[in-house]
Amino acid sequence: MKSSFARLFAAGSAVAVLGGVAFLRLREGGDSGGAASTPPAALSPANTSDTQSGRERGQVRTAGATAEPETIVAAAASAGSSLTELAATSDDEAVVEAAFEAIVSTHAARSTRKPGADPALERAIVKHVNSERPSSVKAALEASRISLMSVHPSEAVTDAIAALTVDDQAPERRHAALDTLNLLRPDRRSETVLIAFERGLGAQEPHLVSLALTALSQSRASVEAAPEATRARLTARVLELVAHQDPGVRGNALMLLSEVPSLAPPETRYRAADRALRDPAPYVRARAAELFARTLQPAAIRALIEHAGDLALARYELPYPTLTGGTESLVHALPARKRVADAVLFAIQSLSERLSGVKPFVLTLGGRPASDAEVLENARLAQSFYAEAQARIPSAP
Repeated sequence: MKSSFARLFAAGSAVAVLGGVAFLRLREGGDSGGAASTPPAALSPANTSDTQSGRERGQVRTAGATAEPETIVAAAASAGSSLTELAATSDDEAVVEAAFEAIVSTHAARSTRKPGADPALERAIVKHVNSERPSSVKAALEASRISLMSVHPSEAVTDAIAALTVDDQAPERRHAALDTLNLLRPDRRSETVLIAFERGLGAQEPHLVSLALTALSQSRASVEAAPEATRARLTARVLELVAHQDPGVRGNALMLLSEVPSLAPPETRYRAADRALRDPAPYVRARAAELFARTLQPAAIRALIEHAGDLALARYELPYPTLTGGTESLVHALPARKRVADAVLFAIQSLSERLSGVKPFVLTLGGRPASDAEVLENARLAQSFYAEAQARIPSAP
């Protein structure tokens, strides 16, 4: 949809003008002989009865074959037909996409107190997430955020999107569905959603596995409230993925162990971090340092100090296909931890606070991005701290 239309519709003004434009566009869509078509009842202000309104909406839908989707949506507004009804009942997928886009636009323009999706919109979403047309699936998924991000997400919408994550769906659809389900609040992720994420852990495509791990790492409240059998399956699979061939998957498996510590015993998490700190991929080493910090075991300082000067960039990009035929990258990085050394030094600082009888190590790195020279200077300070505190640092568990 053209951005100019979205702005006009979001403003909610000049409906009569839009209706007039729709009328002119529909007149231009006459037969091959060039004769102007009869002005449709959908644009006639005189037609106000319920029966006439029904005919008007029907004519708005059938006009989709000869007019631009934006014009059809404007005509629907002029005729008193709601955008959600248009999205739910139109047989023209281009019109449906235009209606979804307008719905998302108008919803975003409202105040922060947004209502959930209405039943008509939910029916439209459920219908079109299964469309054979990728752009319609994309439009329906984008509209679904209205429901998913509400206080009480629609179970029907959630289930329909979760159904797109099954193994026989195309990878691009599975990725889009997983990404959309991750919009749900961490404590609103049902057993169906957790199973969808778990299903992603078994995918052949690394980008699906990595995305599912990310989603689960942001689902702590729901994971901890899940049945014991579900948590046991997740634990077993995540511990397998720590050794996956893709570094993004390995790193995100460590991230999940960091963010949902109840998935594995402390000693299991410690050993996973210890092994991963020697991984050839910088992103994995950085995640290992983060996991070490979350174990709350000062003994990890003995392993971490060996990597205090590791300036390798802790970033990894994994390409994946999009619904509309393009390619994007799933970026793996730690917030505010550009290098492996950044993650290592902050982990040492955090764990040093748990040592008794030792003044904690304090970094001089500020909130701004640090240069390599500054990082190396802090690595030197960490080495000095370690030399003084070594006797009080416990051995590895």
